[in-house]
Amino acid sequence: MTAELPGLKKEDVKVELTEDALIIQGERKQEHKEDQCAGSVCKRSSSDGARNNTLVPSNMDARILNSFDRVAFAVAEKFDAVELSPVSPLGTNFVLGGIDTNNVVATVRNAEVLGDSTPALALECARRRRTHAGDVRLCSSHRMIRLQPFDFPGFTPHFRLFTMDSAGRDTGSHAFEIQHLSEHIHFYLELFRALNAEGFHLRLPLVEIGDVSLSERLLAVAEVDRDKVREADGPIDPAAANASKPNLV
Repeated sequence: MTAELPGLKKEDVKVELTEDALIIQGERKQEHKEDQCAGSVCKRSSSDGARNNTLVPSNMDARILNSFDRVAFAVAEKFDAVELSPVSPLGTNFVLGGIDTNNVVATVRNAEVLGDSTPALALECARRRRTHAGDVRLCSSHRMIRLQPFDFPGFTPHFRLFTMDSAGRDTGSHAFEIQHLSEHIHFYLELFRALNAEGFHLRLPLVEIGDVSLSERLLAVAEVDRDKVREADGPIDPAAANASKPNLV
């Protein structure tokens, strides 16, 4: 048996054989030197696979997630509930979800782990519309993983996400989009009420409707780089955001 471990030296790899498992653990070390005036600075960093936060479980009680899903599926009674595959065709997250490929876990079998379940639901909507003349409404609760860096204690790159997709033929004047957008907004407002009745605490929901494509065009006209805007805004601290702002839908 062979194992490829890019970037790791033999002395950085620990192999352990137990009665029922072969454990391979590696630690990547990096050293960078800089000259500053008359002196020099040496920076060292290491990454231990055992401490990789993509591998650790969530701190959230699984019973709370189960309670949320139970309420959400009950409120979304007009939607068919789908148990999605944990992987989708390679490129789905980027092409349909706009998620950078660097933030997606890919496999060697031309597939990738879901970083957003809405593209996977969109593909299922398209498949069902081939044999279904009317509108298609699907919902799902699935665990996602995204690899963009962040540093908030207690948070992990993997998280559970409840999503809904609606598909159908427009009858003109964006009637389909308006109808189903209203349905989705109504669902979330009803979900908040139902969750509060179950002991959750969601106060003062605020509905804001934006047009991402319009925002992109305005940034392009102003010659503003979207990535620079995102960097200027900085990461959102969930605890601070919840303390200072109402819940956003």
